[in-house]
Amino acid sequence: QMPDNNRFYDFYGAEWRITQNGVPGGKSFRSKWLGKEFYMCSPVCPNSSYAKFLNWCVANLMLKYGLDGVYLDGSQTGSCDNSLHGCGFKDAFGRGITPRNDLACRESFRRLYQTIHGIRPDGFLFTHANIQNAPHVHSMSDLILPGEEIMPAIFGHPNMYTDDLALERWQSSY
Repeated sequence: QMPDNNRFYDFYGAEWRITQNGVPGGKSFRSKWLGKEFYMCSPVCPNSSYAKFLNWCVANLMLKYGLDGVYLDGSQTGSCDNSLHGCGFKDAFGRGITPRNDLACRESFRRLYQTIHGIRPDGFLFTHANIQNAPHVHSMSDLILPGEEIMPAIFGHPNMYTDDLALERWQSSY
């Protein structure tokens, strides 16, 4: 996801954003702030040039400020049909196909991992997989923070992790 209140997004947003049936993905965390609509982020596709931009930003921040690595929130995969960056196509019958972006996400994380460890061998790529932990993608990370996939079960039952979650289920995710 990309914060959408900046000049980079203003210029590249149409090419970077995820679309479903040609409609841009919803901006997340919609709320009011200082009396105005406020959106924290907008979903972006790793198949777009955003992946290269993110890689450059991380390298620049590490070199300029001596950061140890980066934490990426909302690092799950998805589907996209934004033709501005090559996603989505028509099959032989003229039907619109919306492909998954798993491999592009994996490649983006692989490049980030190489960049981070090229700058700082003990650096880290820390990802939050949210509700779609994908080992074939997130194995490119040094650290993974899963956990939101069972959030609905926690509401009203704060001891759910210890009372109801099977040990095997806990061990497989955490």
